[in-house]
Amino acid sequence: MAIAILMTPFAHLLLTRLRNIVETVRAGDPFVPGNARHLHTIAWCLFALQLLDLGFGAVSLATEDPIGWSFALTGWIAVVLLFVLAKVFEHGTTMRDELAGTV
Repeated sequence: MAIAILMTPFAHLLLTRLRNIVETVRAGDPFVPGNARHLHTIAWCLFALQLLDLGFGAVSLATEDPIGWSFALTGWIAVVLLFVLAKVFEHGTTMRDELAGTV
């Protein structure tokens, strides 16, 4: 239960940043510098959630009656992909700003 409480602020931060990105998509301009920062924050939050999940797994496996935790690689792949996507957004917004300045 303590690990779930520790996960709550990270999940909240992740979801609010995701909502902010969705709002810019609805407005018709997803490639803004703020979205690169939001994606970076989401990646760090997901990284923290993955670490807490490992902690939960360690506690689960240490008990006599394990809860049924198993290691999942997909969350870690998602962390890496989000960091890459944040860089792509950052680079893309810079390129768009440079293009707008040359036209």
